[in-house]
Amino acid sequence: MLQLIASASVLPTSAWATSSVPPASWNGVAFGGDVTLTVDGFAHEVAQSLIEDARSELDRLERIFSLYNNRSTPSKLNQNGTLHNAPRELTDVLRLSDTLFIKTDGAFDPTVQTYWDEEDNTTVGFNHVSVDRDTIRLVPGTRLTLNGIAQGFITDHIAERFRTAGATHTLINLGEFQATGPKLDGRAWEIGLRDPEAIWRVAETVSLKKGALATSSRALPSSRLSQHIFDPATGLSPTHIKSVSVIAPTATWADGLSTALFIMPLEKGCDLLGTQQNVAARFTMADGEVFTTSDWGRLTS
Repeated sequence: MLQLIASASVLPTSAWATSSVPPASWNGVAFGGDVTLTVDGFAHEVAQSLIEDARSELDRLERIFSLYNNRSTPSKLNQNGTLHNAPRELTDVLRLSDTLFIKTDGAFDPTVQTYWDEEDNTTVGFNHVSVDRDTIRLVPGTRLTLNGIAQGFITDHIAERFRTAGATHTLINLGEFQATGPKLDGRAWEIGLRDPEAIWRVAETVSLKKGALATSSRALPSSRLSQHIFDPATGLSPTHIKSVSVIAPTATWADGLSTALFIMPLEKGCDLLGTQQNVAARFTMADGEVFTTSDWGRLTS
């Protein structure tokens, strides 16, 4: 679900909503899930314009990134192995993926789509992907899934469009959250973290004034979807952890890190987090124990 709750700071006074103007909302489907756009703090006409702009941009980005559509750009790349004139957004995501692949010692690896397809794993490894300007090439047999980073990237992209429009009190939720600032009254956004054992229950509520939050979880233990995050080294879904939530400056980084930390041993993951600024994590281990890194409280209060 995507929720945009925005307020203006630099738009003309006539664009601001009064307290009697209700938020403008739109509900739809994108990237295989329900999407809600809610804009608060603007006059109705301005809010509707912002929503229409966001809807148009989401449609465009879905055509680029979605694996649910066999005509999307990643689907064509997986089918053909080579893509010329690739969209800039896709090459940007792949370059960010390469950075995460290196920093996580291969724990973050979009080529694990091969495991989902239950085929030979000899082509797993992001070193089988090359990006040369706007041309992308895959080693034969290699296939990509960008589910571990694309939604974060898109969340950041929408956030930047709102910033450009003057919306500096905005929360974006596309599975990953991005706050461009606090609510108009200065209060933080309150975000509930699902209990991985009972997804209808909130395990913890965190306060977010700025930055991003992403979670990776085994939320469906009775189905094959519980193995939607694969360890690139084994092709198996890790069993030592139930969920990990990451706070980071951007949703792209939070999304990618949460995927990698779900796979990495706890000690190694904490070592990685120690090299990052303004990044913290909350781990729920297989035995139910909850562990947070030292900056979690500072970044979520």
